[in-house]
Amino acid sequence: MTVDAKGRGVTWAMRLGLEMHEVAMTCAGMKLGVNFEEQPRWRRYPVGHRYEGKLQGDIYREAFGPEVELIGPREGVFW
Repeated sequence: MTVDAKGRGVTWAMRLGLEMHEVAMTCAGMKLGVNFEEQPRWRRYPVGHRYEGKLQGDIYREAFGPEVELIGPREGVFW
């Protein structure tokens, strides 16, 4: 068994979980271009789309009402 910096036991499963988490966070940042410091924003639908020129948030509010909130990736807490 491995021990951490404080001398506590670290199981194989705990170590694997930490390594998987590190890889996943790196992958999300690289592949998705995620910037955890940037506040998320609604995107505008592109030319040729059914909702061309409109913001996603406007369409969501039409469908679900005014209480629509935008969420995005953030380390530790939600926006």
